[in-house]
Amino acid sequence: MIPFELLTGVKMPTANDKNIKQLIEEEIRSQLQEGRDKIRQHAKEQILKIQAENKKTYNLRRKEANQYAINDLVAVKRTQFGGGLKLKPKYLGPYQITKVKANNTYDVKKVGVTEGPNRTTTCAEFMKPWSNFHNEDDGVFEVENNAGWPSCGVEQRCGVEQH
Repeated sequence: MIPFELLTGVKMPTANDKNIKQLIEEEIRSQLQEGRDKIRQHAKEQILKIQAENKKTYNLRRKEANQYAINDLVAVKRTQFGGGLKLKPKYLGPYQITKVKANNTYDVKKVGVTEGPNRTTTCAEFMKPWSNFHNEDDGVFEVENNAGWPSCGVEQRCGVEQH
């Protein structure tokens, strides 16, 4: 026995003991890191699996966005809501496409005097083709009659003249 052991009751650490301690700590760290990597890989696989299921469910009833060209007339969905807008139209327009951007996004400008911003940027999801046609003679937008019914106006209602 050496005097250090007599005084403290434990063996005195030597240079060899420090190396062993360092090797053990490195082994523990590597095992801990391997365990973490396995857990992370498993979590990543589960996340990708759930994302694939969510994408499949989301895209089940989703249709491709309409492609528009410059100068096409479109109606733009009203995106700002507030008081008194319950009975107002859900779409504003007509708007004319001025620039085609990436990711089905378009710059549009207002045609005529209607409600809504003069220029804006919107995506194809919030647009639909304008269902009216432009009459070059008087510059007025007239409604197409796709239903096969006679045109009903102020002067004439369903084919019978009003006096």
